[in-house]
Amino acid sequence: MDAGRVVSLIFVDLDGFKEVNDHHGHPEGDKCLLQAAVAMSNAIEGKGHVYRVGGDEFCIILPNRTGSDVAVDAEHVRLSIDDLKPFGGLSKVTASVGVASSCAKLSHAEALIAAADEAMYVSKWTTKNCVTTWPPSESARIRADLAKLNSRVDSLQSQFAAQDKRNTDEKQRRQEIVQEISRLVQQGREIRDKVEYNNYSIQEVTSWKQHATQYLREKLGESFAIRFCTASHQIPQYPPNMVASMRVPWAGLTECVMALIDFMAEHRV
Repeated sequence: MDAGRVVSLIFVDLDGFKEVNDHHGHPEGDKCLLQAAVAMSNAIEGKGHVYRVGGDEFCIILPNRTGSDVAVDAEHVRLSIDDLKPFGGLSKVTASVGVASSCAKLSHAEALIAAADEAMYVSKWTTKNCVTTWPPSESARIRADLAKLNSRVDSLQSQFAAQDKRNTDEKQRRQEIVQEISRLVQQGREIRDKVEYNNYSIQEVTSWKQHATQYLREKLGESFAIRFCTASHQIPQYPPNMVASMRVPWAGLTECVMALIDFMAEHRV
């Protein structure tokens, strides 16, 4: 900054703008940002320039304005945002405003920017929709820090609660899978017993295998369904006195039942 030249910065952070994007979409959010920029430009009446510095944050540079004058300008800016009725009043946007003017302590641009940002931070984390002039009081700075910390704690608690719910839901899902596979195992064993005594129908076997395959595909994925369809286990021995024609269907059912038991072990709660 030029020596002896006075300049003030007004930093503006739009409150509640995330909800605008979430509820109305980013294209409509961009229109709201434009409305806000026009309102701020009108509020300073040609005394300076409005710049968007990122997201929903703006910087207003006011040459040759300081003290009570720039505080009044900042309040006009705040009110211009507060008076907006985006989307026909369906959403509300306000502004947290920070003001800093060049002085002996703020003779460098970096220091002036940091001061305006700090003042805006205090507005944002105390009441919002207000103007804070640098330097903020120590009590205001402490309140802002505590509010930000509490917000972080609330956010973490929400994350933990969401994770707990996901864990609970996953545990319930796994329990349901184990219960259903247990039922399929029992059905498979009953059909296998019928095969052993030559008292079964091919349709019953086919229907059971199709149902089991579809269930595994829907709940566990295609790879599990393929593993079930191509199950291959060593059959230690056939039941005594089993006729040769029954060995193939009996062994096939045994392999399927053993595959289901494997899946159940993998998803045991």
